[in-house]
Amino acid sequence: MARPLATKSTRSADRVVMFAPGLAVTLLLDAAARFEGLDADPETRALVAATTASELCQRLIAEGVTGFHFYTLNQAPLSLAVCRMLGLRPLLQEAA
Repeated sequence: MARPLATKSTRSADRVVMFAPGLAVTLLLDAAARFEGLDADPETRALVAATTASELCQRLIAEGVTGFHFYTLNQAPLSLAVCRMLGLRPLLQEAA
């Protein structure tokens, strides 16, 4: 059974579409459509990616999913943005 894809690359939506069959996931067509025409606009693409991923995570959380692994192709800021949108914050170490 296929699982929804929880994130997209901020580099190219086409790369995720290419990886999706091998990862046994399905791309939601409405989510994929959000990225059309954004190949030359990385800032907007990153915002759309973080928003889309957090919306999908919220839907999965509502269905009982408790853990996620993001394939962001080494784009740590995207994962951090999604976590923040889900209400998660990094733990800060106390000053010595």
